[in-house]
Amino acid sequence: MKNFNILGAGLGGLTSSITLAKNGYKVTVFEKKDKIGGNFKKTVHSVKNYSNWFKTDLINYLKNKIGLRLVKCYHPIKVFRKFAPSGIDYAETLNNNEPILYNFLRGIDSDSLESELYLQAKNLGVNFEFNSNQNPENCQIIATGSKYLDFKGFGYHYKNSSTSLDEVKVFFNNDFAPKGYAYIVPFRDGSTTVAIFTVAKFSSNPMTYYFKKFFEYLKKFEIFFEHPISVESGIGSYNLYTSFIKNNKLYIGNAAGLMTADYGFALLNAINSGYFAAQSTINNEDYNLKIKTYLLPELTRSIIKRNLINKFSNEDFEKKIVNKIKNKIKVRNFISSSRGIYNLLNLIFARILMFTKIRKYPL
Repeated sequence: MKNFNILGAGLGGLTSSITLAKNGYKVTVFEKKDKIGGNFKKTVHSVKNYSNWFKTDLINYLKNKIGLRLVKCYHPIKVFRKFAPSGIDYAETLNNNEPILYNFLRGIDSDSLESELYLQAKNLGVNFEFNSNQNPENCQIIATGSKYLDFKGFGYHYKNSSTSLDEVKVFFNNDFAPKGYAYIVPFRDGSTTVAIFTVAKFSSNPMTYYFKKFFEYLKKFEIFFEHPISVESGIGSYNLYTSFIKNNKLYIGNAAGLMTADYGFALLNAINSGYFAAQSTINNEDYNLKIKTYLLPELTRSIIKRNLINKFSNEDFEKKIVNKIKNKIKVRNFISSSRGIYNLLNLIFARILMFTKIRKYPL
């Protein structure tokens, strides 16, 4: 039996440990905190169920392809409603009435995604060492999260709310979410996460300042929340590394800069990169090639989109997002269906936009 060490018990590290353990590896995961769940006590994150490279339902993909045992940690969403600064809104749905998003419970709650993956890993014999300051040199996979600050998030998780459980609401307004967005994301137990996501270099005030402004803004929609369960905050970053391997260590998730630059999605990239790292180890495959083939195209497109969003005023959000985004989504889906030359041009353009930011290797 081969021994294998993973640094970090986040989603990527947990996925790697599960995949390796299923294939006969003796896995130890080292985590610097005293528990799984990272900085989250209880919060909800959304993941899109459209325009994914695997072209199937997200939950089916995670269960049947990745091999994750998911029972209570997810909640399907049929309506994705977006609001312009003025309050004008429109709803996006999928034509086949399938979920357009899946909401995942995150954190230390027993029903969270982290908890379900942790239990699966433990049942497979994975060993966990918490409160560990293990040297990265002793680990083969690095899943330690972001080392840089591009995005900031802050919000509360509430026990009760007056909003629909079938709908995610996103609000674009530089007054309370500079170059980012605010969101209301429900879970099946009736609880709801209310938070803001901003670009770090444009949000000079404390995050509590922006959140209070968002809460005041919500009064016009008669949306109310009661009984805050927890306060949540986090950071993230993205990068186009030329390699996701350093000193024979495979970097995954946010440690590899695999966070989309437009909306800041990181959950699925963490799981996918963790799975790819494990599969590359098991089958002696090229990990860099897997990342560049499956994850980099979306990341590069998101960087190009982020460069545009960073220039948006509230008037731009009003005109572009509310009036034209549906057509843009159709065009984007049509173009992104072919990889080849289009993805190569996207990569070149994204690297030009990021020339002062790109680092050769993850740290």
